[in-house]
Amino acid sequence: MAGCDPVADLDGDRSVDVGPPDRRSPRRASDRNARQDRPAADDAPPGCEYPPIAELAVETVGGSAAWVVSFDDGGSRAAALSTGEWLAPPDRAAAIGAARAHLKHPAAVTSISRTSADAPPIDLRRARPAWRVVFADGIRVHIDADTGGVLALRTRQWRLFDFMWGLHILAPRGREDSSHAFLIIAAALSIVAVVAGITLLPFRRRNAVPKR
Repeated sequence: MAGCDPVADLDGDRSVDVGPPDRRSPRRASDRNARQDRPAADDAPPGCEYPPIAELAVETVGGSAAWVVSFDDGGSRAAALSTGEWLAPPDRAAAIGAARAHLKHPAAVTSISRTSADAPPIDLRRARPAWRVVFADGIRVHIDADTGGVLALRTRQWRLFDFMWGLHILAPRGREDSSHAFLIIAAALSIVAVVAGITLLPFRRRNAVPKR
């Protein structure tokens, strides 16, 4: 197929062998080990240049299987599984439909907002542009604004767990770094206190006043 579809252009000796998709789990094909065989931007038709492909995967997009192409520059696009033609990025209505299709018994949608890759929400924490669809029962579904795939599904229980996890690792704002200096110092002080308590315990027992 001629045109600007890198999935459709992956043919002949430049193809990425992904095999038949497995319905039980997404079938991913990383082309990092064969980067020299990857179609470069110089090979594309004039006006159809695209970055080198970093990963090619079959994922569920809008309730059906589709190719998801990840580029070296961090961008992603979805393409039809049968033809390789690009799928349009989801608008508000498509994002709501994809979010509802991901839930077994979706509640009413209360709000939808667009989030940027530069400042992702705390309950997403992925550098991807997204639609955040909020349901009346507290469920939030994050839809990739480029591919239409589901990035994350968050419930009230998950957000409570995530908050407690942030307190546990002493990082309530970022909730990701579990090896920062403050946590290491607190852990070291805890170990020192335990060792000191074990060391002083025999002296306390030796100096204890016997009961009459």
